Amino acid sequence: MQMKVYCSILEFWLNAHEDIRHDPYIRQVMQHINVLEHNALVRGDSDMLMNIYFYEGGYYNNIGQNDSARYYCHRNLELATLLKSNHSIRAGTLLNIGLTYLEDKRTGEAIAYFQKGIAEIPETVRSSSRQLIFSNIFLGEAYCQQKEYAKAIATTLPALRQAQVMHIAHITDHAYKTLADAYLALGDYKRSADYLKQYSVVRDSLMKAEKLELVYNVEMKYRIADKNKELAQKELAILSRESRIRAKNFLIAGISAASVLLLLVSVLLYRNNRHKQTLQAEKIRNLRQEMEISSLQAMIAGEEKERSRIARELHDGLGGLLGIIRTRVSSIFRKHPHPDLNGDFTEVLKWLEDASTDLRKTAHNLMPEILLQEGLVKASSLFCERVRKGHTLALQFETWGEIRRLPTGIELAVYRIIQELVHNILKHAKATQSVVQIVFHDNQLCITVEDDGSGIPAGHSEGVGLRSIRERVHSMNGQVDIASSPGKGTSIYIEIAIKKTAQGIYT
Repeated sequence: MQMKVYCSILEFWLNAHEDIRHDPYIRQVMQHINVLEHNALVRGDSDMLMNIYFYEGGYYNNIGQNDSARYYCHRNLELATLLKSNHSIRAGTLLNIGLTYLEDKRTGEAIAYFQKGIAEIPETVRSSSRQLIFSNIFLGEAYCQQKEYAKAIATTLPALRQAQVMHIAHITDHAYKTLADAYLALGDYKRSADYLKQYSVVRDSLMKAEKLELVYNVEMKYRIADKNKELAQKELAILSRESRIRAKNFLIAGISAASVLLLLVSVLLYRNNRHKQTLQAEKIRNLRQEMEISSLQAMIAGEEKERSRIARELHDGLGGLLGIIRTRVSSIFRKHPHPDLNGDFTEVLKWLEDASTDLRKTAHNLMPEILLQEGLVKASSLFCERVRKGHTLALQFETWGEIRRLPTGIELAVYRIIQELVHNILKHAKATQSVVQIVFHDNQLCITVEDDGSGIPAGHSEGVGLRSIRERVHSMNGQVDIASSPGKGTSIYIEIAIKKTAQGIYT
């Protein structure tokens, strides 16, 4: 099947194109055919080899390598005789061999092979045989080369008429040329001119003017002598007119080229100016973004600094004072025990203990030491655990990917974001379940916070907390995506780009 397909494509291309020496499609097809030939030789498939040799002979004949063409044609004939193949293969091969000799101007050998090919065609199919038409047309061409003009006409003319009946057009140019040359040699200029006209119509239309001039030269041989002067004057007038038209065309072409060049220069200048404006606008926009980010980072740094100050004051100041008060009250109670006041003292001591614990929690949330020592994952896990123990919310913490430390500023910002989102769930969502997830990718940190609460009401604008979160994420060149439906919960997804420096530090 491959052999039939590739050989059919090759046959079509050989018939459709005059010069295929540098045709890329032909080279591709021949590569496939060479592979098939190798496989057939390995298998000893004589039938396939016979067909391949036939098409290879046609290919090499078409590209002008006639020795190679004859080699493959003879190989084909040997296999065709051995396999007793169809007459059309042998006739076609003999025709191809004859064509190679005809192109090499070895007309005697060409005629012999054309006649052998004709002899292979049975009488029963000669009336509709394309190979017979081809063989007779090329045989007539060979006779014409040997200057046997009568034989050339007698052989070519019937073949031409049969080709016209069978609507075979692509070979008739050889017949017209042969007949034109033969009648010209015999002095029948009228018929020679007629056939030369038909030859020029069939042949390349781009060469029409040149071939018509040849026809006119043949016709002039039998025209009346007094027409020569008129024809010469007409030709001179035509040349003069063509010269004027050519000059006008050159002028028009020059003006057009100048206009196009001017337009092109204008377009290039316009595009260059637009490009400069775009670059300038981009620089201004980037500068504004950098200023905004710097402002946000400065504001966040100020907030964190203030948080640290408040945390230290609460822990060291108010926390220490509560501890002293608790110790003093306990000492007074031990020195002056009174049965009626035991319950009150115990209650006061418990309140002081609770206040001290809450104060420590508040100070820890303002500036958690575990974040600075153990990192984002440990601090977030501990925060979620404390929320889960102190509330009815089933808060689950998850982490994925290779856990690694990030710059303190990023970890602190992400921790604050998680705190803010969880506090929002506790205050507003009325949720029973929630998930906090941190995912580490190679160049990205992803945070997801979901709950099954009441969701964000339709048309409700974002509060201060969400706006603050967006600003924090924007300052880290990240983005926030919020998906929420009333009564179906809320999902907040945050992406922050991180990268690793040559020293192995993440930024």
